[in-house]
Formats: sequence, structure tokens, C-alpha cells
Amino acid sequence: MKSSVSTPYSSSSSNLSAISNTLRRKNPYESERDKFVQSQTASIQKAVNQQECALKEKHVRIVILGTHQEGNADLFWSVVRQLPLQGNYIVAWKFCGTLHKLLRDGHPNAIADSLRQADHITEMGRMWGHLKHGYGPLLASYCTLLVCKLRFHEHNKQIPANLVLSQEERDSIGGKDINQIFQVTCEMFDYMDDVLALQQQVFNSLDKSRANSMTASGQCRLAPLIMCIQEASLLYDYIVGIMFKMHKCLPPETLEGHRLRFRHIFTGLKQFYNSSTNLQYFKNLVQVPSLPEEPPNFLVESSFDTYRAPVVVLPQEPILDEVDSASLLDIGSDNNDSLVDSAELQQKERLIGDLMNQVDLLRQQLETLRFQSERMIESLRARVRELEAEVDQWRHKSEQVELRWRAEVEQLRKRSAEEQALQQAQALAVGNEDKFKKMKDLYAKLRQEHIDLIRKSADTAKELSSVKQKHAHLDAERETLKAQLDAASKQKALIEQTLKEASNERVHEVVQVNQAKIQLEGDLQMLRSQLSLQQTEADELRQSWHASFEEVAQLQARLQDQGVLLTGAEERCSSLEVQVASLREETQLLATERNRLEKKAQDDVQQEHDRLFALQCSVCVRVLTQAQSDVDHPSLLSCRAGAEALLLVSDPVVRLLRDTDWKDTRALFGALPTLVHHGAEMMFLARAAAKNAPEPQQAEELVSASDRVANLLLSVTSVLPSDGVAAAECLAAVEHLRQLASTLLPKVADISREEIGDLVEEEMQRTADAIEAATQRIQQMIDKTRSEQSGIRLQVSEKILDTCQGLMDAVKMLIGRSKELQKEIAQQGRGTASSKEFYSKNHRWTEGLISAAKQVGLAARMLIDKADLLVAGEGQFEAIIACSQEIAASTAQLVVASKVKADRNSTRLGEVTEASRAVTMRTAQLVAEAKSGSRVVEEAVLDFSQLSLTQTKRVEMEAQVKVLELEKLLERERERLGTLRKQHYQLAGADEGWGDEVEQK
Repeated sequence: MKSSVSTPYSSSSSNLSAISNTLRRKNPYESERDKFVQSQTASIQKAVNQQECALKEKHVRIVILGTHQEGNADLFWSVVRQLPLQGNYIVAWKFCGTLHKLLRDGHPNAIADSLRQADHITEMGRMWGHLKHGYGPLLASYCTLLVCKLRFHEHNKQIPANLVLSQEERDSIGGKDINQIFQVTCEMFDYMDDVLALQQQVFNSLDKSRANSMTASGQCRLAPLIMCIQEASLLYDYIVGIMFKMHKCLPPETLEGHRLRFRHIFTGLKQFYNSSTNLQYFKNLVQVPSLPEEPPNFLVESSFDTYRAPVVVLPQEPILDEVDSASLLDIGSDNNDSLVDSAELQQKERLIGDLMNQVDLLRQQLETLRFQSERMIESLRARVRELEAEVDQWRHKSEQVELRWRAEVEQLRKRSAEEQALQQAQALAVGNEDKFKKMKDLYAKLRQEHIDLIRKSADTAKELSSVKQKHAHLDAERETLKAQLDAASKQKALIEQTLKEASNERVHEVVQVNQAKIQLEGDLQMLRSQLSLQQTEADELRQSWHASFEEVAQLQARLQDQGVLLTGAEERCSSLEVQVASLREETQLLATERNRLEKKAQDDVQQEHDRLFALQCSVCVRVLTQAQSDVDHPSLLSCRAGAEALLLVSDPVVRLLRDTDWKDTRALFGALPTLVHHGAEMMFLARAAAKNAPEPQQAEELVSASDRVANLLLSVTSVLPSDGVAAAECLAAVEHLRQLASTLLPKVADISREEIGDLVEEEMQRTADAIEAATQRIQQMIDKTRSEQSGIRLQVSEKILDTCQGLMDAVKMLIGRSKELQKEIAQQGRGTASSKEFYSKNHRWTEGLISAAKQVGLAARMLIDKADLLVAGEGQFEAIIACSQEIAASTAQLVVASKVKADRNSTRLGEVTEASRAVTMRTAQLVAEAKSGSRVVEEAVLDFSQLSLTQTKRVEMEAQVKVLELEKLLERERERLGTLRKQHYQLAGADEGWGDEVEQK
């Protein structure tokens, strides 16, 4: 700014210096530059401030316009470095939002300028990430998103920063290289993950109990999500288009990980849009789109026709008034113009003229852009009106569907409530009956115990009376013994008196008396011992009597207790009988109501069944039609299969066509999916079997019969229920197809059906042993190679053998899981029969298993032999490739043979499928390693740098001769290969014992 001097001119040096500085005029360009820098600095500081509120759009818009005027973002970063980004989280958060807007709407060079600051942004995000609450996690996620955006645009320079592309630009994303397209898809997935991570952190940081979107702090956090909504919708649209494009070029198994990752992104984006729609803050700022209930089905190409891209609509911003060109430059004059020389004035006039010309040119360009934007806005508004009309129609339809759904849900809720009440009543009745039975059993048990106690008491009383009698008898015997003892004592005294009196009479009588005395003393002693024994026995009986008396008292007390319990049980039984009677009456009422509800439910179920059956018929028709259109798809040209697989798959089709009641819709409801599934599979297998036919005429007849079966299946499923005439005609066509397929089988029967059942487990075990032996042999070859070879040859050999080792491990896993699946199939299908009988009954399926297992073992042995020759320097890489492809084909045949009889929902079947995929992947790795090794070896061998001109010419002639010889040999070997395949097919049939059932019929 120029300042005017109002002080008088003085002679002092200070005044002269001030006046000279005042009169010194600046270059107009420098003045404008200073104003521009000051304006940008002020706008950046106002936009990135410490107030916790949303960004001011006018300040950010000035910063964006400054980048367009400068052509870069150097001024922005020079100002930002002076801000306290690592000291204040509000400043850091607003800086991230301003940078995000600048990258989207600023000059394209802003991306390159900001890439140089990517490390600074990453470091800031890492620093704030240590703060585990508040703005810490938000800043860490936002810095990660900004760095990801910069890296994305660095790798994909054809995509602008605002992600808006034309249809031609969208189609050219990634070019024609499928690997580049694959890489771009992964980068878009990473971009979407960072966007969803940021919005998840923002919503997690909000207080759910408050209206966050209407507060300054909430708006400060939510403001950047508007740009996330815009970018997420465009990225989602581009990803869907690229995914459909990739599914046209790559097999579905290769893109399984992409589909899982897309489903995760779809779920997160749908939740993000649903959460944003309910916020009042976004109502006037952005129109959030909505996503369908289910993600697009990339496996069905026609799904792309029904796909609708999510469109984010922003309100139209007010158009700023044009700035007058006179305000762009300050060319005012002051009273001191006379001090400026004429040369400077002419230079300024030329500069002013150039600037005016530039302003006029910019004004014309602005008019052109305004006209184009108005025309584009008008077309977009017309499209918006069309979409709004379409949305109204769909909304009306959705309201009708919702009303009908709510009515059905209400009816189902009432029905479920009634059924629940009925079930509760039945459960209560059953519980009461159980209680009554338990009480009745308890009463019977108590009554029996009471009777047993009474009987036991009577027996105890009898025993007590006998003990009393015995005790009395012992007392009597004791009295008798006492009397005898007294009598003996008296007799002794009498004898002694007699002896005294008769001592003088006879001497010889003394001896007799002494003897009598001794005898009497012995008798007395014996009586005393008997008396003591009787006394001891009496004491024992007395103790036993007391114990019996106590036991009788206890039994009487227990009998009284049992009587009390018996009385209570009788009272409870009577009350339970009353309750049971009332519950029986309620049960009868509920049974009547249940019958009424069941009848109503049966009617509703019948109506729903009819509707679902009609829907199922239409789906089956679509499946068969799609199978007819896909059967000749170019991607299936390399598929091959044997006639035995076609015969195995056609067995359930024949059984369903013959045994199904075509007038019973309930039977058809369960049979139709299986019939259509096996019918479609039969179409593909017929095409694959035709490729193995030895004669072209047989192949044409097989394909023609398959087409006729497909058309008849369509006619059968189109009109149901029916009288079965069309089904009979279709059954005849299937039988004809089976006859044609049987002609491709060998005509020998060396093995009986009874012997086939014994061969299954033996052949599977033999195959597993062969794989194990191959694995051990590979390990021995690896050790031998490391000790004998070196250099490039060692590297190639190690890679080939390591890949063969991985392939053998995968085949070993497949064989093991196939054995488990066969056991499961035999257990489910044999019933009460043995496994041998089950295999004999299904002999054709068993023959397919045996053939597939033998092929796997044979191919494994061939691969090991060829690998041994290759490591020894005598083999060829092409042999390794052919053997690996043969293993893949053999394992595929084994998996197909297992799937025929397995349950579709079996866990073992899923494990077999995963193991088969692992074998396929290992086979592809082995082929790639063989090709890579071949190239490496050829490059090492084909070193002609040391040859002279003559030697080079001679080697060239020898190479041409070798090429001609090899071409002739190739033609001869191809003819020989065709003959060998035909002979191998016949020999394999002869070895397995396939019966010529067609000729027997």
C-alpha cells in the first residue's frame, strides 16, 4: 500500500529519510505479489484455527483459488509449516480437512507438491496416534487416508484428484493388462478401507446421547465426512465396474478374495450411508445415496444391467460476482507522480495493457466455462428429475411391499403367540400329569413301606415272645439245678454222718464211700459249670431282648412318621386330581382351538407353498436356460470328462423322472432342485464326454441327445403339475443319452460286483501309499541334488523338486479327505447293510472311484520318474508340465466321483473341494516353475557371444534342420498320442471290469 505524506518538508535528516522512503515507489507486480501472499496467509490462518467448529468454506475457497493462480501449492505448505500442527489437535484436524479439499479441488500440481510432504503427514499421524482418546485416533486415521490418497494418485496419474471420470476414462482404467487392472482394484480397496476406517473413528468418538450434528464440536468432526461420502460413492462405482470386467477375463476361483473383500466394503459403506442419512447436519449439505440390500452378484453377468450407481448430490453453490479488473491492480496515483520518470510510466502502461488483455482472455474463458457448466447442469437436472421419478415409483412399490410384509408379519406374530400359548398349556398339562404320576408312585412306595414295617413289627413281637419263653425256661432249669445242688449237699452231709457212724464197722466200705464221694463231687462240678453256662446264655438273651425292645420302639416311631407322610400325600393327591381334571378341560379347549389354528395354518401354508412352487418352477426354468447358454462358453472348451461320470450323474435324473409323482406339488417341491441341478450338470458332462469320443459321429450324437434332453427338461419344468407325459418322454431321451454314453465304455467284465466292494478301500490305500512313497523319494532327490549340483542347475532343480513336494502334499491331503468322505457316504447310504454291500450295490460309482484313484497314483509315479530324469539332466521340462496336468485331471475326476453321492451340505465335501483347489493351485505353480526353469536353462545354454561368423551360420543351419525334424516328430507324436489315448481308455475299462450293461439289456 502506498501512503501519502502530510508533514511539511524539513531539513532534518530523519525527515528526509522518511520522505524519500515514502516517495520510493514499488514495482506494481511486487505489490500485487505481497497482497496475494498476505491474503493467502490470512485465509490459511483463518481456515486452520483453534476454534472447534466446521471449516469456513470461503477461506478454503480462497486458498484453492490461490493454488490455481500460483500453479502449485508451495505457498500453502510454506505457511502451514509455521502452524502448531503438533501442539494443538484442533489445528491439526482442520489442517487435514483443508488439505483434503485442496487436493480434491486445487491445482493438479498440488498432488505432486504434497507428495513431498507425505513423510511429514505420516509422522504427524503417528504422533497423534499415541493419544488414545479424543482427536488422537481421528487424526491418525485421517493422516493415513491422506497419504493413501497421495500414493493412489501417484500410481494412477490418469485419475484426477476429485475422482470424476468420463465413461471413456472409466473404461480405460488399468488399460488392457489384466495384471494392471488387478493392481488398480487392490489400490481402490485400500483407499476404501481407509475412508471407512476414518468414518468409523468419527462416529465412535461422538456422544450417542446428544445431538452431535447440531453442536460446534460435532460439526467440526463431521465436516470432512462430506468429502468421504463423495469419494466413497465414486470408488464404489469404479470398483463394481472393474470387478465385472475382471470376472469376464479370470476364473471365479481366482477372484474369491476380491469378492470377500468387496462384501466387507459393501457392508461398511452401507452402514456409513445409513448413519449419515440420520444426521441433521448433512440434510442441507449433501444428499447421501443409498445402497441395495445385497451386493452385486459378479458371477452372473446380467446383474450388471440392473446395477445402479450411487449418486451424491451437493447443493448448488452461489456464483460469485465477477471481480472488476480495476480491483486486481492498484494503479492509483498520488500527488507525487511527477517524481516518476517517463520510462517507468511507459513500463507500467505496457504491464497494465498486458494484464488487461489477460483479464479479457480469462473473462472469455470464464464465459465459455459458465455456458458449458450451465448446459451440463441442465442435463444433470433432467437426469435427476428422471431418477427422482424412478425413485418415487420404487418408493411406492416398496411401500406396498412393506405394507404387505407387515400384514404377513403381524399374522405370523399372532399365529406364533397362539401356538406359544397352546404349547405352554400343553407343557403345563404334561408337567401336572408328571407330578401326579410322581405323587402316585410316592404314595404307593410309602404304602408298601408302611405294610413292610407292620409285618416287620409283628415278626419282632413274635421273636420277643419266643425270647421271653426261652428266658422263663432257663429260669426254671436254674431253679431245678439249685434244688439238685441242695439235695446233693444234704446227701453229702448225710453220707458223712453215716460214715462217721459206720467207720468202725467195715473198712472196705470206706473205699466205696470215697469213690461215691468223688463221683458226687464230679457231678456237682458238672452241674455248677452247666449253671454258669445257663447264666451266661440268660444274660445274652436279656441283652438281646432289650435291643429288640428298643428296635420295636424305633419302628413304632417311624411307623407314626410314615402315617403322617401318607396322610399328607393322600391330601396332595386329591388336590392334584382336581387340578388335573381342570387342566384336562382346558387342554380339550386348547386342542379345539389348536385344530382350528392348524387348519387355518394349513390353508396359509398351502397358499404359500403354491406361491413358492411357482417361484421355484420359474427359477428352475431360468437355471436350465442359463445352463443351455453357458454350455458352449469358450472358457469350458478345455473341460473333459469320462462317460462314467455322465452315467453317474444321470442316475438320479432317471430315478426322479421315473419315481416322482408329477401331480403332487409337495413331492415336486423337493425333487425339482435336484432334478434341475443334475440335469444342468449332465449337459456340461455330455459336452465334456463328447470331446473324448473316439469317433466324431459319436460325439455329434451325444451332443444332439444332450440338447434334446435339455429341451425336454425345460418343457417338463415349464408346466407343473402335469400328467407325467412330458416326464416320460424326457425319461426316454435320458435313457437314450445313457445308451450313447455306454457305447463309450469298454466292453469287458473281468471283475464281479461283489469283488468291487473289496477293491475300493484297497485301491484308496494303495494310492495313499504311492503318494507317501513319492514324497519320500522327492526328499531323497532333493538331498542328492544339493550334494551333486551347483549354480543355476541347482536353483532350478530345487525349485522344481520343492514344488513337486508341495504338490504331493496337496494330493496326499486330497486322498485322505476323499477317504473320509467315502466313509461318510457309505455310512449315510448303506443303512443297516455293510460297506461292502453298499459298494457292490452302487458298483458303477465304485468303478469310477477305483479308476480315479488308480489314475492319481499312476500320475504321481510318472511325475516322480520324470522329475528324477530332469534332475539327472536327461529329462525335459515339458514332461513335468504334462505329468502335473495329468495329476490335476485325475484329482478332478476323483472329486467329481465323490461329489455324485455326497450330501451337498456335507462338511467333508467342502474339505475335499478345498483340497482339490489346493492341488489345482500347486499344479499351476509347478507348471510355472517348469516354464521358468526352462527359460533360465535355455538362456544359460544359448550364449553365442563367443562364436565367429562362420560358426554362427553353421549353428543357425543346424538349428533350422533341428526345427524341421522336431516339427515332423511333433506331428507324428500327436497322431500317436491320439491312438494311445483311445487304447488307454479301453485298457482302463478292461482293468477296472466295467460291465457291458447296455448289451445285456
